[in-house]
Amino acid sequence: MDNLVRILRLIGLRKWTPTVIALFLLLAYIGLGSIDLAVHFSGDQKKKYQEIIDTSRYNLILIIIGLFVFNTIYVSVIDKVVEIWKTIILPDIKKNVEDISNKYLNTVRSETVDRVLDVAEKADIEKNVKSIFNKLYGSHCVKDKGLFQQLSRQIFPFLEPERVHRSSYTKKITIEDKNGEQLWHESCEFSLHCIGLDEDYNPVEEGRSVNYPLAYNPRMMVKALPQKLEDIWNLTIGKVNADGSRETIFESKNYVEMQNGKIVVKPDINFELDVTIEDGEFTCRFKKDIILTDAYTKIFITETSQVPENFYTLNTREPSCGMDIDIHLPTKWRFLDHTVYNADKNWSISSHPLNRLSCHTNGWVLPGIVFTCIWERVD
Repeated sequence: MDNLVRILRLIGLRKWTPTVIALFLLLAYIGLGSIDLAVHFSGDQKKKYQEIIDTSRYNLILIIIGLFVFNTIYVSVIDKVVEIWKTIILPDIKKNVEDISNKYLNTVRSETVDRVLDVAEKADIEKNVKSIFNKLYGSHCVKDKGLFQQLSRQIFPFLEPERVHRSSYTKKITIEDKNGEQLWHESCEFSLHCIGLDEDYNPVEEGRSVNYPLAYNPRMMVKALPQKLEDIWNLTIGKVNADGSRETIFESKNYVEMQNGKIVVKPDINFELDVTIEDGEFTCRFKKDIILTDAYTKIFITETSQVPENFYTLNTREPSCGMDIDIHLPTKWRFLDHTVYNADKNWSISSHPLNRLSCHTNGWVLPGIVFTCIWERVD
């Protein structure tokens, strides 16, 4: 439409040009009507030229009327059409073209990214993970002390299919008040889930296995060195086989004993074990490599100990999908306070009756301190 206006203007057609031409033609029309042919012609010649003049005047009046009508349309209609074109039609066309262009560009970019990811090696993608996070969330992700760096160290390794995480973690603790001593009875069960052995995620080659370092590091405060270690502490760690049978991996009474007031670990063992009592603190560090052949391997732990303190802290070094914690105090005891860290809508917490505390979640529990509580005797 703009080009049409430009063309009309290039050929000399201004807004009022048709009207001016019509006025000049009107003068010619009047002038032709004022010619007196009788002065110069007579008879047939006069009649012939009069017919020519009348025909010319008739054609002129038609042209004049046409020019006035055209100018009226040009002035009143064309300007409106141009305005509609500029304000309504053209912006809509531009928007549609822009939307189509953006959709095309987004599709091309998306297909390019998908194609690159399909052909890229894992090592190449790992090198660019930091850049991807930088593009997604900003430059703070690539800082040495940024949250991304912490996640890459603490959480990302567990995304590897060969890395094991815990599932359905259940811990039941019963504290017994026996002759003024607090006896701690703990039963814990959880499944070790290995994605690399789970056919729900990837095909698994027959005979494939994964090595897993099973570790357990309990600690407690003690009042004095015992005559026998099992008087204050006894630990059993095992696994449940595919047929449902329970296999013992470690039993403390078979490998640790007190000799002349010192803790002695038996030699020639096929796992790491360090048990000490220093400055009134008992510490055990146990680690043994076990072979996993199934997607899920259930582990059980039972522990009995004496606990003089009135608080408990649960922490974990591995992510766990789902967790149950149940602590049962003696009668006439009560919980003073408890805290579930990173608690969200996935956690359900119950403290009824006052001497029992239960916490449950179906969601993920990340490495770190999970739960703390403190209690007292009511009397």
